[in-house]
Amino acid sequence: MENGDPDQISLQNFCSACHSLDDVPLTGPNLRGIAGSKRRVRNKPDGELREIEADAAYLRQSILDPNALLVDGYPENLMPPIGAIFTEAQVDALVDYLLNASQAE
Repeated sequence: MENGDPDQISLQNFCSACHSLDDVPLTGPNLRGIAGSKRRVRNKPDGELREIEADAAYLRQSILDPNALLVDGYPENLMPPIGAIFTEAQVDALVDYLLNASQAE
């Protein structure tokens, strides 16, 4: 996504309030290098901790249903349901952005 791209502007204005891509600790989990990384998450129904790979499916699920798999150490209901705010195309663009930003490192 280029500067001026509406999806990039949404990410900068909305997501960056709680998430960083440069190791600066904020309210939400850091997203630097997220694609392909291992994440310790709690499964919402049973609270079981497990390790998963942050692939496109995980990123999409975390955007659309942020409480489904909670990153260990973060409380439930911290992130709003982005699916109610962003269009499907914006969610797709955000997932692509996170995958590509991680690969560019």
